[in-house]
Amino acid sequence: MRTTKENHQMLFTSNCVTAVNHAQEEISSVRQHLAEAMIGKTVDLLSGRAVAHGVVSGVMLLAGNPKLLVNGRAYDLNQVLTASPA
Repeated sequence: MRTTKENHQMLFTSNCVTAVNHAQEEISSVRQHLAEAMIGKTVDLLSGRAVAHGVVSGVMLLAGNPKLLVNGRAYDLNQVLTASPA
């Protein structure tokens, strides 16, 4: 039989897991909206040691993460150095 303390610990752990999952879903949604807002923007992207330049033509999801399509290649949002209206 579980004690009251054990029950409270289980409830607390469950609530924490739920909160973390919800936060991850929210972040994923924000990243998706940000990526979609980049469509049509002119961007500079870090690609290895080089900088790629082009217009975001679309967004694709790869393993649940939005990728920007620029010049036929997929880039992560964290590779964006600059963005400006096309």
